[in-house]
Amino acid sequence: CGVLGVVWAYREPALRTLTLYFAITWPIAVLIGMHAGASVNVLLEPWTLCSLFAAFGVRWLWEQGGVLACAMLAAAILICAAHPSTGLNTVNAQAINEMPSLARYESLVAGRKVLADDPYLAAQSAEPIMLDIYESSILEQSGYWSPKPLLEQINSQKFEVVLITVQNRYIRVYRGVPFLSASIYGVITSHYSVKCHLVKAPGYTELAVLTPNDKPMSTELVMQLQQAGCK
Repeated sequence: CGVLGVVWAYREPALRTLTLYFAITWPIAVLIGMHAGASVNVLLEPWTLCSLFAAFGVRWLWEQGGVLACAMLAAAILICAAHPSTGLNTVNAQAINEMPSLARYESLVAGRKVLADDPYLAAQSAEPIMLDIYESSILEQSGYWSPKPLLEQINSQKFEVVLITVQNRYIRVYRGVPFLSASIYGVITSHYSVKCHLVKAPGYTELAVLTPNDKPMSTELVMQLQQAGCK
C-alpha cells in the first residue's frame, strides 16, 4: 500500500516533496543498517512514511477495485499478522521478577580487580572497566577504539577473576557483533582458564569464571565460588 500510495501521491504536485523524502529515507536506512551493531530501528523513519503513504494506497485501491479490493487487502493483513514470524503472537516469556538477581554474586567481585562483561557486576568491582563491553566491541570493529591498554593488563594477569557471559558455552553475539571481541577473548583464553560456571539466567545464559594460569586462587575465592554454586 505504501508503494501504491507513493505512485498515487506523485501525481499530486503538493505531495511531491513528501514523495522525494520517501525515496531518500529508504536508501539511507539500508546503508546505515549495513554497519556493525545496526538494528531494525534504522527503518523506523521509512516505516513511518510507509504508514503515511499507505492511506493514499488504500484510497487508490478503493477507487480502482472498490469494496472487494479493500476486503482482500484486509484479509491479507490479518493473515500476515497471525503468522508467528511477525512477532504479534503471544510470547511466553519468563516474568522479570522471576529472573535471578546478580546481587548474590557481589561478594565475588567486591574489592577485587575483576573483568566482567556484565555491567552490573563490572560496576561492583574494585576498578570498574568496560561497563558497556558491547559498545566497546562495536567501536573496536569500526576502528574507533583500541583495546591495547586492556590487553596489556590481561597479558600481565592483573585481573583476579574474569567473568564472561556465555550462551550454550559460546560467547554471545547480538546483531552480528560478539559482546567480547576476538582480540580480547583470544588474550583471555591464553592467560586465563575456566574454573567453573555460575547460573545467570536459568536455561539460557551462564557466567564462565576464569582465573589466571600463573596465580593460584585464594582460599577465600574458592569458598565463595563453592557457596555461589559454581560448577
